[in-house]
Amino acid sequence: MTRRPRVVTFSTYAPSPRYGGPARLHWLRVVLSEGGFDTCSVVVNTVPEATQIGPEDLRVRPVAGPELVHDPLFEDVLVGQRAATQPQIVSAVRFYLDNHRPDIIWLEQPWLLPLVELAVGPSSRVQLVYSSQNVEHKLKRVLQDIHSPGPLTDRTLVRTVREVEAAAIGAAAVVFSICEADRKELRSEFGKDSIVLPNGSSIGASSPDPGSRFASLFNESGRRLFGFAASSYLPNLAGLSLVATPSLAFLPPTARIALAGSISDAAHQYLPIVRHYSLNVHRLVRFGFLNPVDFTQFSLHVPCTIVPIFHGGGSNLKTADALASGTEVIASTESLVGYEDVMAEDPTGVTVVDGAAAFREAMLDVLSRRPRARMTTRRSRDLSWTSRLSIAGATLSSM
Repeated sequence: MTRRPRVVTFSTYAPSPRYGGPARLHWLRVVLSEGGFDTCSVVVNTVPEATQIGPEDLRVRPVAGPELVHDPLFEDVLVGQRAATQPQIVSAVRFYLDNHRPDIIWLEQPWLLPLVELAVGPSSRVQLVYSSQNVEHKLKRVLQDIHSPGPLTDRTLVRTVREVEAAAIGAAAVVFSICEADRKELRSEFGKDSIVLPNGSSIGASSPDPGSRFASLFNESGRRLFGFAASSYLPNLAGLSLVATPSLAFLPPTARIALAGSISDAAHQYLPIVRHYSLNVHRLVRFGFLNPVDFTQFSLHVPCTIVPIFHGGGSNLKTADALASGTEVIASTESLVGYEDVMAEDPTGVTVVDGAAAFREAMLDVLSRRPRARMTTRRSRDLSWTSRLSIAGATLSSM
């Protein structure tokens, strides 16, 4: 029996069907498996995760002692550096690869390239695929400006990001970019073309459950809700804080923003929001980190989803969930990067705005009329992960 070609993915998070980057990696493995590949993963990180890796996967945790540099904005590249300098990590990964004999290594983001190069060795015939989520060094500058406006506090780390990014692009037999804008940026900056492999969503494959707690919560008489499901990633916090500037008092007392995900707690600690805490706290409802079923029902039942993203790069995964849900959506122009094809086919129920002031006006417009019913849209089908990632299997089969 002919052995199926094997792909080993390298990432700083475990594949998981939940949401975000782990969901993209999970569905990539599903698509590749259906396309005739065996897949397994090497996960390198230093924080506990809610997800469990599979029996064929490997997780390693680099030691991060107090003497080492710590910077939350650059923790991903620092994790990659530490892993490559710790012999026990390199040996464990090398042993794993020797046993699994991959034909292709899929590098999800560039951070683990130094470890891959040490574990694989220069004489290996394994082919490298680089999956780019952003133009990373430019994104780091944006994040640093949000975190500490003014001159960059650490240009060395930004240069390091660009170096590892350039090395990953240069070493890869195939480069995937997340959207057409990034494809043009990568080609202009690094002189190499890429294939667009866009983000998707699993939300559209589900239906609203009338017995879900969100069915009643989001339809209480006398209360209007907007939903924002997001992580504590800086552009999410910064976007929410711009909508809340000078405060959320522009919303009537009956209106609330329902927060789901790690942004729920982070928003109550983020200084631009806390600055007017007494006005803002009564207009924010925290649902915290939701399990996959609750997250799906939250997304399908909320009357209006907001995606207030005004900074960052790449293509936002939360936008795909919003567009696939069938709910009314208010989205910034920046948040829709990577979904131009989907919007061209079906813009139904989506209000696109430029800037925080226009975002607030759009929210007030929603409150001035009766809530729109959830719609079945073409976007639910077009944004399925299997559809959006289908080119990955075809590309790897031709390598």
